[in-house]
Amino acid sequence: MMLEVNKKIHRYLCENKGSIAESIINKLFELQPQFARLGGISAYEKYKLGTYHLISHLAEAIAQDEPILFIKSVEWAKVMLKSIGFDVKALETNLLCTKIVAGQMLPASEHVIIESFIDAALLETKNDLVDIPSFIIDANPYAKLAEAYLGCILRGEKQKAMELVFGAVENGTSINDVYLNILQPTQYEIGRLWQLNRVSVAEEHYVSAISQVIMSQLYPQLFLKNRKANGLRFLATCVQDELHEMGIRMVADFLEQEGWDTHYLGANMPEEGIVKAALRINPDVIAISTTLTVNISKAENLIYRIKKASGLDKPKIIVGGYPFNFAPNLWRNIEADGCSIDAKEAVALCQQLMQKDGAL
Repeated sequence: MMLEVNKKIHRYLCENKGSIAESIINKLFELQPQFARLGGISAYEKYKLGTYHLISHLAEAIAQDEPILFIKSVEWAKVMLKSIGFDVKALETNLLCTKIVAGQMLPASEHVIIESFIDAALLETKNDLVDIPSFIIDANPYAKLAEAYLGCILRGEKQKAMELVFGAVENGTSINDVYLNILQPTQYEIGRLWQLNRVSVAEEHYVSAISQVIMSQLYPQLFLKNRKANGLRFLATCVQDELHEMGIRMVADFLEQEGWDTHYLGANMPEEGIVKAALRINPDVIAISTTLTVNISKAENLIYRIKKASGLDKPKIIVGGYPFNFAPNLWRNIEADGCSIDAKEAVALCQQLMQKDGAL
């Protein structure tokens, strides 16, 4: 019963985000008029946009009954606001105003649920800001190469960056090591630098684009001469509005090396298109990537559609992405069959699932 109420609140928040955000900002400026002056004439729209996103994250956390999802969103927002010079105190006040507005709009039985999630996040706003360590760590045997690769791209030396990676492959570095120890930590690191306002969104996208080009050029090498097909089919996709696709692409490439017949659909795939592809391919395993918290319900709906679709031989469904890394029960909540944190773990999970089914 509780989860039904949570889903109801989720729908209400999603359908009324605009008006709710306006009410929250009006209350914020009423209680703390100094915040209206911090961002100049565009302060209202800036705060409204930020509040709109916070409501989206709050709605998703409530839908999944996972407060940690909202806590992490607030934690991320706190660092971002600080990095661009906004008063972090405004975030705390914003959450307090959200409680007030929710109390005015929703019945007490629903407001108390929202209040519990906001209270959990408010505790996070009171914590001191901590440094976010680099994702290119000393324990990584390819740390220096990853740092050099990222540095070249940020300096605009695209050709040199690509030569570093291809040179490493020619000297015996495996594609798996390139993916896991160079491209993946570089991608995490550029995201960290963007959050800290040290690089622009254009630079963040540029790094991703170069890494995608490298993966495309390495792809033919996945078809090794001694590679033996195992007869298993794999479908990999991102849900609609999910643009972070490198992780799920790595999973598909790793499985290709293991003899799987992989079908990679890419980013931002409409639900209907994914279901049609599944019916055509009839895969043994379907992998769904959801990096943004606000897209979890889309993954949940997709899993429901796949399981209800006639014509499929009950494929195993695995998920992955940022929210699943700190909400360990989330994959069970949305009725997936498993979850992995990276491509290496995904391969092991797929093998395990197939062994249980007797397919391997």
